[in-house]
Amino acid sequence: NWKSNKGAIAVSHIQRDLENRDILWLATNDGIYIFNTKKQEYLRRFNCADQKDSSRSDAIISKIDVTTGGIWFVGNNRGVGYYNIKKGQYTIYPFTKNQFTNTKDISLAFLQRKDADEYYIGSKNHCPAIFNIQTHQYTVNSRTHQKLPALNISQFIADSSGNMWCVIW
Repeated sequence: NWKSNKGAIAVSHIQRDLENRDILWLATNDGIYIFNTKKQEYLRRFNCADQKDSSRSDAIISKIDVTTGGIWFVGNNRGVGYYNIKKGQYTIYPFTKNQFTNTKDISLAFLQRKDADEYYIGSKNHCPAIFNIQTHQYTVNSRTHQKLPALNISQFIADSSGNMWCVIW
């Protein structure tokens, strides 16, 4: 954690840049930051590509996946987003609330690459789904095998066969 002019910044996920070993990408409660390990400097270049699509909750990022030229991310109540590294701009591909459930709070917390075109995504209180990065479509077809009073997922991973494993409590 560190402080900025917006208050305390909390880091939720870190990944190394694919092209520059001195750069770390940080998912935070204030967007995506660049950390230069040589200079020991933080830089925030996280702007919405279309301001009418922007939301204050866009900045709350929980997981990132650094790819060549960009970063796929999940965050608070909006869906999957893509951050263009060269432009310093992001685009959100929103989901509709009824795709997951009819509750209004869906904070995505899990992101794992399935294959070249798809990611597994999930929240702490809903069954996982799949997001296609080419079509920007969400597929929600997972379910629990047992009736549970509520879901509270603390860990999520998918194996090479496509089985999704979660720690539910």
